[in-house]
Amino acid sequence: MNKKQSLAIVFGGVSSEHDASKKSFEHVLSRLTQKKIQQQFQDIQIFYIARDGGVLLNPFLPNNSPESYSRTGERISRSTLLSQLAEDAIYVFSLLHGQHGEDGCIQGAAAFLDIKGSFGSVLSASLAMSKLHCNTFVAGLGTEAQIPRSVVVRSESEIAKALAFWKSGEKVVIKPSSLGASIMTELHTIGDDNQKATDLIAQILSYDSAALLQEFIPGDEYSCGCLEENGMVSALPVIKVITQQQFFGHAEKHTLGKNEEWVIDPESESLVETRVRRLSEQLFQHVGVRHFARFDFRVNPEGAIYFLEINPLPGMMEHSLFPKMLRAAGKNIEDVVLLSYKNQLGEGEKSTEFRYHID
Repeated sequence: MNKKQSLAIVFGGVSSEHDASKKSFEHVLSRLTQKKIQQQFQDIQIFYIARDGGVLLNPFLPNNSPESYSRTGERISRSTLLSQLAEDAIYVFSLLHGQHGEDGCIQGAAAFLDIKGSFGSVLSASLAMSKLHCNTFVAGLGTEAQIPRSVVVRSESEIAKALAFWKSGEKVVIKPSSLGASIMTELHTIGDDNQKATDLIAQILSYDSAALLQEFIPGDEYSCGCLEENGMVSALPVIKVITQQQFFGHAEKHTLGKNEEWVIDPESESLVETRVRRLSEQLFQHVGVRHFARFDFRVNPEGAIYFLEINPLPGMMEHSLFPKMLRAAGKNIEDVVLLSYKNQLGEGEKSTEFRYHID
């Protein structure tokens, strides 16, 4: 009989979403005592990556607080971390949000070192993380997903020209291309004085290689998660997000009372909501996302669906959208951990050795 594997949880990281990762870890940690997890894995190891790149290793202890895992433990280097994760009997569930976690960086290291985990592929991770490139990709797929009109800014010298593209009175969403959690994502109305928008774009460029200015699509905001199981992709119940300004930015997403989130029962969903679920499944497969993801859309009053972004590692906090979708489908975070593990077990190895003659 094969020996049970160890489960390794990695959280924290050196990205701008370090705090989000810690919050996701809190919820995941609360579910690790579930019987189905304990039966599947021999033990659980917790790896915390500090903002400066230092790593703390701790065994999972049911009574330990979330904070204890980021304060004490065995100190190891990042190279030692990768070496330990590459051991045969370890499965890694990554909670590394943002840069170096969702953008293809850790995915490349995992692929090169043959680390088994929930990382997904380098291509799908880097594509999903870059809104600029993902929008271009989705626009060419031939699905019903439309893309908001967009202007890209790569340097401060381009800011004035980018703002001049829009007519006075137009509402524009300004956001980073490659940062998650709606960080620095704000709604701006073009006018005579666009200094606030100029300052925001300059701030974004100090963190990201590009800023996006996109037309604001009036209408409704929807989010839909998907799960992969045995090679099949299925959408979770859709969530409709209601905000006072009909805009779901960073403040609305992370401040209690700033929004309402309606979980739509698939048995009573509208035609538009059914289309959102089907489109999410299509995009999951086209982009090549693995295990789980969340997709965000705007639907205008005429019923046209506009694609906004893919979240290959959606927030796992208890009150975040993705866990709410899971619970509406009768699942929880531990089910996602186990699904990703079983998906990985069923993967076939691709051959990389091909010998041929070269003159």
